[in-house]
Amino acid sequence: MGTNEPTDGIRIDKWLKFARFFKQRSAASEAVDGGHVKINGERAKPARIVRPGDELLILIGNDYRKVTVKGIAQRSISKADARELYEMEEKARPEGELAEYIEIIERQERINRRGQTGNINKKQRRELHKHKYGDR
Repeated sequence: MGTNEPTDGIRIDKWLKFARFFKQRSAASEAVDGGHVKINGERAKPARIVRPGDELLILIGNDYRKVTVKGIAQRSISKADARELYEMEEKARPEGELAEYIEIIERQERINRRGQTGNINKKQRRELHKHKYGDR
């Protein structure tokens, strides 16, 4: 098995580590198990074999990355060489039902963050006064 033969395949958790998306293989495995990595639009297990030409959708932080596998490495390689293992689209978004769920979650997070500015508004001050001193 060579490093760039098109017939080669490697476990997805190993590939994600060798391509430097995750620092440890265990972190890559947890991401795959948690559904944060999809191969050709399907949820996968860490032992799933990935080959050149496969499309991956990877959730890193709050951003989705759409990646096309260009090569396979059988061991850890330098960061510059690791970038040659894939081709990335900028900030891809999932489609369909998953995109709707993500939009709902993001909207709820924005709403929850609004009240956390540090300063209280007039309504919050009145409620605090009501709890502190009782109804007046």
